[in-house]
Amino acid sequence: MFHFLQALLVALAVAIDAATIAACEGISRGCKHSWGTLATIALLFGVLQGGVTAIGYCVGAETIDLVDEYDHWVVLILLVAVGGHMIYDAFARARYGQQIKGYKGSGSSLTLRYFSYLLMMGFATSIDALALGFSFSFMSIPIHLYALVIGIVTALASGFAFYVGCKIPFKWISWAELFGGWVLIGIGVKVLIEHLHLGY
Repeated sequence: MFHFLQALLVALAVAIDAATIAACEGISRGCKHSWGTLATIALLFGVLQGGVTAIGYCVGAETIDLVDEYDHWVVLILLVAVGGHMIYDAFARARYGQQIKGYKGSGSSLTLRYFSYLLMMGFATSIDALALGFSFSFMSIPIHLYALVIGIVTALASGFAFYVGCKIPFKWISWAELFGGWVLIGIGVKVLIEHLHLGY
């Protein structure tokens, strides 16, 4: 149960960027969405986020022997870096009103060009998940559970954000990103404390 709750918190944190992109897509298309486009965005972002997390874990597992003595510091640095970046983005959005512009597609059609654009955005928003997956390789966690939860939560969040994108107050995005950043930093500190004081 603990692993599931922690996986859920992590998933909610890393899904913010993908949900933001999806919301902006809903806004840019004037809410004239098609269910096909909604499903494509949800599935694409979810699969990429979960898959990239697993890839990061596998890469980290191959190098764990090289940094075993310092693994807790690696986890802390990576999570603080990812969380700090999310917090910075949240303040930047709030201060300057920055908003990611969506692709100005035509109507509600899902063209190959538009799909390529979504694929590029999906990879761009999965960078944090790659770093998280790498850090997970130094922790005793069930990666299959984390990758699955991250993928499902991202898919649901992206689909929902796209659907109601034109109705979401912009300030909510900044607050959600701020919360997600602190969640990741908190997990990093927790790992460090467990290693230094509890010997995990």
